[in-house]
Amino acid sequence: MNKLKEIEEIKQLKSRYFRCLDAKDWPGLAACLTEDVTFDYPPGKIHVSGSEQLIANFSNRHATTVTAHTGSMPDIELKDAGHAEGNWFMTDYIIGMNEEKQQTITQGFGRYFETYIRENGKWLIKSILLERSLIVNPQVKIVLPK
Repeated sequence: MNKLKEIEEIKQLKSRYFRCLDAKDWPGLAACLTEDVTFDYPPGKIHVSGSEQLIANFSNRHATTVTAHTGSMPDIELKDAGHAEGNWFMTDYIIGMNEEKQQTITQGFGRYFETYIRENGKWLIKSILLERSLIVNPQVKIVLPK
């Protein structure tokens, strides 16, 4: 097993995950996940099991938002040829509307704790735990490009 190659494949997987999430490419995002993926976000009291349910959750929550996610400083540990764990620093921006139909921007910081498995020759995300360390939500006017 070439550890550096395997770790690079997991980094590329996470990049695709963020790119598909922000582009609202739901089939592309689903291709990054195992069918039985779990997603946990304790501050938001969100627990989702299964890729179909997770895609439905994301597509519903982000139907009217513009998002930008980044992950950096990965700490990836290969457990064996088919299992790995990762820990990523994350930032995200979510532009949307509040209940009063005012534009809002939320900036978040935290960590993703994930597990990965190798299925049919490619790495997939098996579980995601998102822990936030800071959320900034100023009320600002935002002009989006048309």
